[in-house]
Amino acid sequence: MASNTAKRTTSTIRTLGWVAIVLSAILLLAEGASRLASLIQDPPPTDVVDIRYVQHPWITLLHIVPGLLFLTLAPLQFVARIRKRRIGLHRGLGRILAICAATSGLFALVANFRFPAFGGISTQAATVFFGAIFLFSLTKALRHIRRKEVSLHREWMIRTFALAMGVATVRVFLALLPALSGLGLEEVFGASFWLGFGINLLVAEVWINHTRVAGRLTGARTLSASIGLCLVFVGITPAVHAQSGPSFSASYDLLPFQNFKNPRIAGQPAPELRDTQVQANTVTISASYPWVFSGGRTVLTNEIYYQRRKFSYKNFPDGDPDLRDVHAVNYTLTLQHGLSPKWTMLTLLTPGFASDFEADVSGDDFALQAVAIFIRQFSEHFSFGFGAAYSTRFGEPLPLPVLAFDWNNGKNLSWSAILPVSSEFWYQSSEKLRLGMVLGVDGYDYHGDPDIYGVSDPRLRYSLTTLGPATRYRLANRMQLNIDFGFGVFHRFEFYDGDDEQNSFNMKPSVFFRAGFMFGG
Repeated sequence: MASNTAKRTTSTIRTLGWVAIVLSAILLLAEGASRLASLIQDPPPTDVVDIRYVQHPWITLLHIVPGLLFLTLAPLQFVARIRKRRIGLHRGLGRILAICAATSGLFALVANFRFPAFGGISTQAATVFFGAIFLFSLTKALRHIRRKEVSLHREWMIRTFALAMGVATVRVFLALLPALSGLGLEEVFGASFWLGFGINLLVAEVWINHTRVAGRLTGARTLSASIGLCLVFVGITPAVHAQSGPSFSASYDLLPFQNFKNPRIAGQPAPELRDTQVQANTVTISASYPWVFSGGRTVLTNEIYYQRRKFSYKNFPDGDPDLRDVHAVNYTLTLQHGLSPKWTMLTLLTPGFASDFEADVSGDDFALQAVAIFIRQFSEHFSFGFGAAYSTRFGEPLPLPVLAFDWNNGKNLSWSAILPVSSEFWYQSSEKLRLGMVLGVDGYDYHGDPDIYGVSDPRLRYSLTTLGPATRYRLANRMQLNIDFGFGVFHRFEFYDGDDEQNSFNMKPSVFFRAGFMFGG
């Protein structure tokens, strides 16, 4: 009975997949034909998107024509009847399609740098990132078939084709996001690229895992990490419990230029700021070293953390503000101790400084955070914890109750959360690749130089909440690549003189992008 149900499920998914492929192909053929027609249109199009293709006709032709051939004919390669009865046709067509895919993919990257940027660096980063994965997947597929490794060839071709069809999914988001968010086309362009290609790649990984031959995947179905490992409390990730050695990590975050949401100054509407835009980029570096005692029962982890935020501005009516760079430096001491086979205590102490560091460091720059959580292991699949946190990181001392849980299905799904500030859901696609959805909160209470800002105790209380897909890819045994993207759903600047609020500004929802790596651990 279970076997019949599984077969029906697979058959239904396969049918829905073919429907999606046909609809996507029709959409892309129509758009591709429109792009090609614009090359001979008289007068030429004036649309800011279309005109780029007219200005670079050869790049347009070498990207679109082989791309359309690949998208139109590649589905035939997945028809089992053709592969079995017409193997010569399958191989010959495969060689032609490989050339088409490589040509289209390479000129997509060329267009990314030659065309005027639309959607900013977020669009360009998405094109480079997924374009590189597309060409890498195609290369791997060809390499495996030359070695007669048919199953691996199939998996990498599914990834290649899914990314190619991602162009259609991008178009769906370009239609939906402006309607849902109220943002303009250029503002959602980059986010649509990340979501469209990312979702297609995720669907491909799910299908590959669902149809993979039993026994191919070994060691990938590991339990999720403990709550201690995934603990992210307002932006700090202590490396504890599962960490077996020293680690070093670095990341770069970008929030592109975005407008204020209903700007007000001293409580009054400020229409002069409606066209003002702010960009934030962040560099984060951390290093940690664990000490293990009592046969692994106690783990003491030391971590050094540095973060630099840089703000850029457009269209400020009276010139750009003085706020440019702010910094945070922390030391985190994490203690994890097994109280019994089922109970674990996790404590974290983080003293540090948050400032523009333009003046001498003082007690006004100091910040402190402390967390204590007691974790109960109910089974190998579920843990639950409770505790409390104390933090001056967002200004006034803030005591918070903390709830934490960690769940996994014993195979390839896991969900960990520290409420109310973080949540991570992961799908283990293979031994090297994890795909997920991450919610996180970050921010600081930065102290400024009184001589620059003209008040006695200037402070910026900055907070950012992000939500979006994430990828963790293990490049080598102890080296991992991290890619996160999605939306900055809550982004706020609050300016204080001591405890007296001067002004506060909320930013409109915007895309964000984060890339990083980790060594060791």
